[in-house]
Amino acid sequence: MERNGVPFRWFLGATPSEVPILDWIRERATPGMLQQIAEADAGEDSEDHLTAIKLQLSTKPQKGLLHWTPREVLELTRWSQPETDAPAGDLEAAHTKRLLACALLLISAATCSEGDTYDYAYYNECTFLDSSAATLRQFTGSALALGPKVAWYALELLLWFYERVEHDSLTPFAAFCILLLGLDPLSRNAQPQTLDELIAWVDKQESDARQSLGDEVETSRWLLGLNPYESSGWVPLTTQAIEKVTLPVEHLEKIKNFIHRMQTL
Repeated sequence: MERNGVPFRWFLGATPSEVPILDWIRERATPGMLQQIAEADAGEDSEDHLTAIKLQLSTKPQKGLLHWTPREVLELTRWSQPETDAPAGDLEAAHTKRLLACALLLISAATCSEGDTYDYAYYNECTFLDSSAATLRQFTGSALALGPKVAWYALELLLWFYERVEHDSLTPFAAFCILLLGLDPLSRNAQPQTLDELIAWVDKQESDARQSLGDEVETSRWLLGLNPYESSGWVPLTTQAIEKVTLPVEHLEKIKNFIHRMQTL
């Protein structure tokens, strides 16, 4: 797929970087939260997982595809559903844990080519990248739930991610999440032309990837058909994003059209 457009040009003041979201996570993630993530695999190898999580949150993390520790517990935490699973009063902590897990998985996906110590017989790069679409979805949902500041830091991470990942069944999902996270700052700054351009860019990302994938496209569903692992969850996420902002009718209708196309075979 030919890369087109420079997404960060639509977000004045944004710096494509993983650093701000990691700094926020380091400040908010308590030892208890890290321990809970480390114990996500029924407590198995929790000490090793905890050590590995701390390494990834350090200033000198492992680059490339993550090893089983801590990838297994990060992926399990990714699947958590804070809105339904978190005890009363623990919603923010639950989203913070999921945000942390997803951020580390996305950074791993963005640095795949930088590591050289991974056992490809166990988990190959293509599978990891395909499954990272779900990570983008969960990451974006938690960022939106945690408020505008976190959503902005998450946007900066995804701009950084987009610059580094070229994978037809993943990149359009990153573009769509950039749109969802960008709705609030663009609407608050009253930039209708910019929002028009961003919506059109996302649609082109999807169509270019669909053409590039050819016979590998799973279904005709917009966006979801590009990835063998994705079939649900994107409609609720999109609804979550548009419910948090006040959009001009024409922009709201365009995004609702994305929802309709996701649901149409």
